[in-house]
Amino acid sequence: MYIFNVSAEHTTARHFARVISALDGWQCVYLDAYFNHPLRTVKLASTYLFANRMTKINNPTGAIEIFAAVRARYPGSRLVMNAAGELADQCRARIAELGIGASVE
Repeated sequence: MYIFNVSAEHTTARHFARVISALDGWQCVYLDAYFNHPLRTVKLASTYLFANRMTKINNPTGAIEIFAAVRARYPGSRLVMNAAGELADQCRARIAELGIGASVE
């Protein structure tokens, strides 16, 4: 089965454009191949990156609080943070208070 998207101006074409891609113009998608792929495996843990400096505007303590909640649900998760910034000491203290130091780099 094939689906052709002629233009995103038609109602059905807009629907397929959202489902298949955000591009306009001629598109052809072989749906049997599109839906016939292996299922994703469930990841019980992930690594999160906070690349911003530890400054008030970037809210690193908020990121730490959110990560603590994520780690409570997925214990193998890790957080990698940029250690530079005026809130670095405050963030280290909060990490220690939450007991998540082994999961934060």
